[in-house]
Amino acid sequence: DYAPSVSTDGGEIVYTSDRPNGHTPNEAGSYDKDIYSSSLSDRKWSAPKQLKGGVNTTSDDVSNNISFDGTKMLLHRQEEGQFDIFESKLVGLDWTPATIMPFQISSKNANEVYAAYSEDGWSIYFGRDNATRSNGFEIMYSSMQSKIRKDFMAAQMISTVNSKFDEGPVFITLNGDKMYLASQGGDTYGGYDIFVSERTQGTWGKPVNMGYPINTPYDDFFFSSTANGKYAYIASNREGGKGGYDIYKVTFWGPEKKPVMA
Repeated sequence: DYAPSVSTDGGEIVYTSDRPNGHTPNEAGSYDKDIYSSSLSDRKWSAPKQLKGGVNTTSDDVSNNISFDGTKMLLHRQEEGQFDIFESKLVGLDWTPATIMPFQISSKNANEVYAAYSEDGWSIYFGRDNATRSNGFEIMYSSMQSKIRKDFMAAQMISTVNSKFDEGPVFITLNGDKMYLASQGGDTYGGYDIFVSERTQGTWGKPVNMGYPINTPYDDFFFSSTANGKYAYIASNREGGKGGYDIYKVTFWGPEKKPVMA
């Protein structure tokens, strides 16, 4: 269970799981990944349900990020041997079959994963690899010139947030001043750690490790927070979980914003 994306009010969480889903398992007995949701009521999460509509397929469907108004979702999946970014829209209670993003984001020459909407909806941030580079996945972004035409410009790398190692999922806060990203580089505790970069005068600063207990010697990645910034959700394969990757809730206490795992 991983790839959490929480609604701005904290009342719903969408995530990916490879739990039994009614499909045929592979030779190892594993199921393909589908996207699920759960709602919070009286401080209790409801039993997870597969998203309604046509967004889930027999391929691995990995949720990335829900738009701040809750009407769109970015995800990635592998088709014809390549990972690309797709988008699904909420129509009534159903999520539409996902459509591939324009070539500026989902290119034919690279793999793209872990996309996120910008705070104003004009840009898409995502990870891309490239055979001409040796740094693995790097954080890129592409912006539209017109929301009506959805004419995305060529994607650009954000040099200040990328390391010599893989950069993972990315999340942009509602006010647009912080980027949370996972990385295997920098001063990590081991595996993936979650870092935060602050934007000053339009420039993203060097990412800072968020420290323990958010980060551990295990893989700690994905980050999605509520609009008020008090609660966030991450994924980790640390000790004490139920097996594989699990989803954890982070609570930020007091003005110093000290993180405590809930």
